[in-house]
Amino acid sequence: VRSSAASDVYKRQGHLINVIKITEESTREDNPLVLSKHLPIAQSSLQKNQDTTFRFDTSPGVTKDLGAKIVSNAHLLGDICYGSVGVVPHSEKEGKPKEHYIFSYMDDAKCKPYIEGKEVDRYTLNWRGRFLQYDYHTVRRPSLPELLDSPKIMLKIVAGKSGLNATVDYSGFYGDHSFVMFTQKYRLEKVSTRTLRLDRHEIELSRKYMLEFLLAILNSTVMEWFFKKNF
Repeated sequence: VRSSAASDVYKRQGHLINVIKITEESTREDNPLVLSKHLPIAQSSLQKNQDTTFRFDTSPGVTKDLGAKIVSNAHLLGDICYGSVGVVPHSEKEGKPKEHYIFSYMDDAKCKPYIEGKEVDRYTLNWRGRFLQYDYHTVRRPSLPELLDSPKIMLKIVAGKSGLNATVDYSGFYGDHSFVMFTQKYRLEKVSTRTLRLDRHEIELSRKYMLEFLLAILNSTVMEWFFKKNF
């Protein structure tokens, strides 16, 4: 265990280890250390680590407890947002590949700004200036146009080494099927389609959450850890 003003001190009591967080205030002579009550872990759980090291990020007792706390004290993203995989832009009906519908300019009024996964990184969009000639009844998978036109989170389906990778879009980009896209349910409450069923409670719940807040959680190191541990 490394020693520093910001490091944790571990004190054994029987078969439990209590984590004491050192702060500037707690190191004053008139303010004695008090054992933390919120993170006691079993000493035996550390014995399962390689070389029995004090690795709390890999200790089953700690990770199970943290994961349970996250799940028990949180709303699911699906409670707040409606999500859908992006557009599959080729057409089986017309027998044409996606290249037939993608342009470097606005060919007609049906054209929408089009983006693929390689143009998106965490918190950033690097649009190549292409447009998709979008027809709901022509493309292989049209997604939900009202979602595509709304401010939304664009989450890449293939997670990178650093975990989830998402950004926010305010410009109405039509993403391809390398994304799952989310927007708050209240933005879609007036949409009438047989495939969209929104709960009134969840619509009101979604008004409390900004896209930027949800994006920060998705891209956070905590969510990276949770995703790798559970998926």
